[in-house]
Amino acid sequence: MKNRVLLVLAVLFGLAAAAGTFLYLNHVKQAYRLSGQYRPVVVAQARIPPRTAITRAMVSLKEVPAEYVHPDAVTDLEAVVGKITGAEIARGEQVLKARLLRGDEQKEGLAGVVPPGKRAVAVAVNDVSGVGGALRKGDKVDIVGTLDTDRGAVTTMVLQGIEVLAVNDAGRPAAASEGLGTHRTVVLAVTPQEALPLVLATEEGRIRLLLRSPQDGGTVSLPVVRLSDLAS
Repeated sequence: MKNRVLLVLAVLFGLAAAAGTFLYLNHVKQAYRLSGQYRPVVVAQARIPPRTAITRAMVSLKEVPAEYVHPDAVTDLEAVVGKITGAEIARGEQVLKARLLRGDEQKEGLAGVVPPGKRAVAVAVNDVSGVGGALRKGDKVDIVGTLDTDRGAVTTMVLQGIEVLAVNDAGRPAAASEGLGTHRTVVLAVTPQEALPLVLATEEGRIRLLLRSPQDGGTVSLPVVRLSDLAS
C-alpha cells in the first residue's frame, strides 16, 4: 500500500513539473512575442537534398526568437518555393539564402540544362554512327538501332527528334580492330519511357544517329527492316 502511494505521488509530482515547465515556456514565448523579439523564418519540413526544386510542402514558416535567427535566413515562403538547393538542408534547419542557387548557378553543370521531365543519357558513337563528328549541343537526332536475332539482323527506328545536350569532342582513336575513326560520347535528353528502348538498343545491339534539319519537327512511321528484305 505504501509503495502504491509513493508511486502515485511520484506521478503527480512528475505531471506537476511537466505542467510547470510547459506554462513557463509558454510564458517566455508570450513575453518574446509581446516584446517583438520573435521573427518568422522558413524551415525545412524534411531533409531536402542538393539540386532539388523546393515545393511548398517541403518548407514551413516558423516563429523563432530573434536571437536565434540566422542573419542569412529566408523569412518569406514565396521566396524559396521553386528555388533549387545548392546544398543539403536538414529537417528543421533554417533555409539560408546561401544554400539556394541563383538563377545563373541553376544552369551550371549538365543537370542544369536537362529539361523538366527528361533524363540525360550518354551513348557511345564513332565517326560513322555519330554523323562524322558533326553533332553539336542543341541538335535533334533520330536513333536507328540494329539487333541480331535468331532470324537474322533487324533494323528499326528506336527514337525520333531527340535533343543533344552535350558532345564530348575529346574522343579517343578507335583500336585497329574496332575501326570507324574516333570514339565520342553524345549526351541525349530523353524521357524515362524513351530511355528504356534506347538502353536496350545500345546494350544488345548497335545504334546510329541521324541528324535532323532544324525545320523538320515531324515523325515518320517505318516498318522494321530485316536482312532478308534487302535480298527481295
